[in-house]
Amino acid sequence: MKSQLKAIEANAEKQHGKSFADCTQKQREDLLLEFAVSENKQEKDFFNLIKTETIRGFNTSQKVMKEYLGYKVAPGHYYGCVNIKS
Repeated sequence: MKSQLKAIEANAEKQHGKSFADCTQKQREDLLLEFAVSENKQEKDFFNLIKTETIRGFNTSQKVMKEYLGYKVAPGHYYGCVNIKS
């Protein structure tokens, strides 16, 4: 994984003359998409990992979970001791 991060950084320097972090959003997307169509299995796997983790990070963010999905950490109330009619 470290080698792929170094490769992206090197590609950014080569193609845009600046670090990956300093590139525009479009430039960063293009650099990452190069890995998606790469013949190198490690680069493809790296892209898929980054894509999967980005989606998971978005879907489990507080804003999405609460505002869009209506997630509640502890829905309802827990009544530990109650009498049951028999």
